[in-house]
Amino acid sequence: MPQKITKEWLDTGITNEIHEKLRDTIGNLVTLSEALNKEVSQSLFSEKKPKYAVKSKYSLARKLASEYDEWTAATIVARSEKIGNWMIERWPR
Repeated sequence: MPQKITKEWLDTGITNEIHEKLRDTIGNLVTLSEALNKEVSQSLFSEKKPKYAVKSKYSLARKLASEYDEWTAATIVARSEKIGNWMIERWPR
């Protein structure tokens, strides 16, 4: 979801409260080139996904496009948990 919520995103069921809570979480972050980030900007995920798949030079963004069909609060939370678990396994105490 974008840093600034739009009417289109609100229409998907993302509320202002959910946006405030999840927008800066690791599950919502995607590594993109500056050019692609500007291109997709505040677009809906359905518009971003094909661009991530084809135009991203980063495999993580391409993988995200292949793994997720929608971008919801539940998706963001699940992805945050997945990344967090990976980090714990990768860098144990």
